[in-house]
Amino acid sequence: MARPGGAPLTVRHPGGTREVPVAGGTFPAYRDVLAGLPAPAHRVVVDRVRLIAALDACGDPSAVSLELGHDRLLVTLPDGTPAPIEPAAVREEPEPVRIGFDPAVLGAALEAGVGPDVLLEFSEVTGPVLVRSADQGSFTTLVMPVALPPTLPTPPRTSA
Repeated sequence: MARPGGAPLTVRHPGGTREVPVAGGTFPAYRDVLAGLPAPAHRVVVDRVRLIAALDACGDPSAVSLELGHDRLLVTLPDGTPAPIEPAAVREEPEPVRIGFDPAVLGAALEAGVGPDVLLEFSEVTGPVLVRSADQGSFTTLVMPVALPPTLPTPPRTSA
């Protein structure tokens, strides 16, 4: 609990105590932030554990590519090998949609989720992505995409 007047907060932990300064300002109204986002143009529902496993298989790159296509989601591994996660409920896209993520950041958001399936919603590949529990829509995390490095190859297209 913070002390009146902005006095530092003393936190006790197994190694002793630590003084933590209290930051000023108002906590952002997250409902207003979510309401201000554009309507999602792309949605995918996928098995949360399988997506986490695909990200874990990537190792420690700075970016991975997720490509949404008809009833599939591809995670492009650092060597360019696509790792399909099927089935994935994706609204049919005229062209595949690719978006880049830091796998550690997206993975942490997925780990914090609940339920077997996750819903990813975004309006553009450069804007925030809503990561929601498909079972409990009130559990929401925002994840920012990253620019895909030019060396990350485009995965070969597979027929659906």
